[in-house]
Amino acid sequence: MNLQCKLGSRNASLKLADQSIDALRAAIREAFELEEDAELKILAKGKALSTDSQVSTLAAGSKLMVMSSKRAERAAVDEAPRERMRGFEEDDLRQRTGSVGKALTGSAAAYKTRSVGPTYKFHALKPLSVLPPGVTPGVSAVQQRLKELSEDPAILGVMKKHQFQIGCLSEMPPEGQVGVDSECIMGLNKNAGQEILLRVRTDDGQGLRSYQSLVPVLLHELTHNVWSGHDNNFKTLCSQLNREYKELQEPGYPATRSDASASGSSEDAAGHVLGGSSAASMAEARAKAFGFAFYTTPSTPVPASAEDVDVTDAEANTGCVCGMCVITIRPSECGSCKVAEG
Repeated sequence: MNLQCKLGSRNASLKLADQSIDALRAAIREAFELEEDAELKILAKGKALSTDSQVSTLAAGSKLMVMSSKRAERAAVDEAPRERMRGFEEDDLRQRTGSVGKALTGSAAAYKTRSVGPTYKFHALKPLSVLPPGVTPGVSAVQQRLKELSEDPAILGVMKKHQFQIGCLSEMPPEGQVGVDSECIMGLNKNAGQEILLRVRTDDGQGLRSYQSLVPVLLHELTHNVWSGHDNNFKTLCSQLNREYKELQEPGYPATRSDASASGSSEDAAGHVLGGSSAASMAEARAKAFGFAFYTTPSTPVPASAEDVDVTDAEANTGCVCGMCVITIRPSECGSCKVAEG
């Protein structure tokens, strides 16, 4: 009986004198020059042939499909570890350590722990991608300023302590002018932390507001993760965040970063630290940071130091974080100002 066999891309014609499974296997090994330890799987019309009775029912000219595997290959498959479904505890371990194996120990574990980023952080940064003609500096400068804020060790320390997570820290379009328009929004918190927007650029579009003038606004907006209104609960927490920031603040940050080289506006070129030695008070530093000269009257005493100022209290003589209450025009001509809570 003649049969047609196919093994991979090769074809062969077989002539069987004995219609048995052993004779068929021997003929296939000879035709395709296979070793004696090769295990064969023979299919006829999709059905495996393994008995003499099955071979005897084959018609002449039948087409057979042959698959072959060596003993060593079978042993490797048999000895390979079986896949299993990971449990919840193992998944948690993999997420904490970033490892696909067992938990690291000793110095390796310490190194791995240092490489894992903070849980409570800003998960994205978004400067304005399209700028009006003449606005400077470019997008990259604002990206850098937002990056500095998002990586400030003191800001991250406050966020970790209060378990704040912010989806995105974004640049706010500079709509309205501080001390001129009836409404000027310096910051916005959307959906209790989904997105925080900051007014990073100066009113004239020719520079960036100083780093230290943005910090109180950012802390103000972080407070809105807990309290939406500006009641006493809000003021208490906001004051607490400002105190904690001062305690955690690293000396020199970010004076050695973009503030050291940013041109900013004409009054803001050198950068001013709120409550620092370069200003008579936090109010003066805030006024200069927003591009205005400091204005006081005999009825508006200047606090002796930064500790005397509550940056969240809009009724204080030195005003709120927006800086609008200390401007060059007379206070009686000042319009209303708000920091939106979203």
